Amino acid sequence: MKPAQIRVFDGLRLTSEHLEHLQQAMTSTVQDLRGIAGAARVHQGMDVAVADGKMITVQPGFAFDSQRNRIVIDEPQSLSAEFGQNDSQLYVCAGHQTVEGGEVDTHATIIWDSGAVLVRPTLPEPAENLLPIAKVVRQVGSDFQVVPLSRAPPAVGVSAGEDAKATTESVYRSASTCMGTPRIGLEVLRSDEPGFDLRASLLGRPAAISQWRAVLFEREIEIPQSGRPIHCLVKVALTMRWKDNTSGKPNAAEVRRVLVATAQGEACVPATGAANHVGLTTVRYDAIGTAPPEWSSELTQDGIATIALAPLVADLARSEVVSQALHSLGIAMRLERDDGGRSRVLGMLYCSGDESAGRIEGLERFDMSLIWDARFGWSA
Repeated sequence: MKPAQIRVFDGLRLTSEHLEHLQQAMTSTVQDLRGIAGAARVHQGMDVAVADGKMITVQPGFAFDSQRNRIVIDEPQSLSAEFGQNDSQLYVCAGHQTVEGGEVDTHATIIWDSGAVLVRPTLPEPAENLLPIAKVVRQVGSDFQVVPLSRAPPAVGVSAGEDAKATTESVYRSASTCMGTPRIGLEVLRSDEPGFDLRASLLGRPAAISQWRAVLFEREIEIPQSGRPIHCLVKVALTMRWKDNTSGKPNAAEVRRVLVATAQGEACVPATGAANHVGLTTVRYDAIGTAPPEWSSELTQDGIATIALAPLVADLARSEVVSQALHSLGIAMRLERDDGGRSRVLGMLYCSGDESAGRIEGLERFDMSLIWDARFGWSA
């Protein structure tokens, strides 16, 4: 069992046991979220640079070690780059430290998370609970190469039409460096020119629209059964086309809107059946015609990435008769294994809304289609 909360009522005499239970509940919840976000990783900053071949500098940032402690570097830290006679590389590591203060009756009552950086010629052992954040390799002459380690896969912003293959492969090689030989893959998923007939599919939806799913694309992929979570990165460019076909507008022009989004998440893929999408899904919208929205993050079991299409259909959704039909559309990226152990990635269009008056009338007015160009990268 894990502590959850305390029950209070008027007249309850709070004791240290109650407060300890409440604090443990908050701590255990934070620890669970840290595990979902990813332990043994740098999540922000901690960039490493070498100056004059003598000093290694680590910039501020934070990470979680393998025990889910928060390592916090508040100020740049510099250390000597002392290569031994037989050393060709050094490892820059960070470790968690606890700082105590607020002494009352000889008891420290306030605790901070902090961190320390050290340089060593070998990788740390698991029992040391140190996080390697970079490898500094001595090159011929006085040059040094810094290889980042233990990095959470970043969401890479790319513009429409940009070829993300090299970028995605670079991201996943970097993310998996600390795991030994990189195990990565990249799939390109494109629709045909007519695209997906959105209107026909929505009009043929089941009575319970929230249960409706439509597979946009699927691809068989080779993922090793390593027992580790699969780190995934998605970049997708979506184009929606629509035209008002009512009798009063025979010459209505076709309208196009483009949405480019990048997303990342994690999944644990069993030997067979649906994957358990346990990661924190982070989505960034890079282009929506006007100003892009903020980053969005959510915990989800629906997929590696869940991309809402509301920004894409904003113009069309201003028509009241179709707003409910389109506003709750989204795409969920999923991983699965079949009974034969073959893995596949799926992109599924879904609707989280409920039935609403005027849905069919509004959809029948417009010819709507959806075209996509997606890059799906993974690392195990």
